[in-house]
Amino acid sequence: MSIRSTLVCVVLLLNLLGCSPGRKILQPGPAHGEMNSPPLLVMTDSVQLHLLGNDSLPPPQFVPYDIDPKVLVRATPEYPAPQMHNGIQADVWIMVWVNINGHVSQSVVFKSTDDDFNSAAAIAGFKWEFQPAQIKGKPVSTWIEIPFRFRLKN
Repeated sequence: MSIRSTLVCVVLLLNLLGCSPGRKILQPGPAHGEMNSPPLLVMTDSVQLHLLGNDSLPPPQFVPYDIDPKVLVRATPEYPAPQMHNGIQADVWIMVWVNINGHVSQSVVFKSTDDDFNSAAAIAGFKWEFQPAQIKGKPVSTWIEIPFRFRLKN
């Protein structure tokens, strides 16, 4: 069994035992004079592993950073034709996972006033590009909230 498979089994077992998402599971001891080292392993809402330095899994919901991510490319979602024809407007909020290269790896709708607009918003989220957030001079992956307002012009 690989180390990753073992860690996944441990996290699933801890989840069954009632560990809540976002809870620090493995905490290393002080290293190189640091009083509080960051956790090596954090359980996220989807019961996945986030290993520091590993960008193949989504980050936890909260990731501290020194330098904010910056938007480099914005994309406007396409207005769904049936909703435009019927004069329907909506607001959709998405969360995008910005990886350490500044690309969007996931786009997830978390709030919407009309589900018919969700797909257009999520697709537009994948087209955004960022300068990634940084901590101690190194890029980190983060979740970023993007609101979209679908409004018709009179």
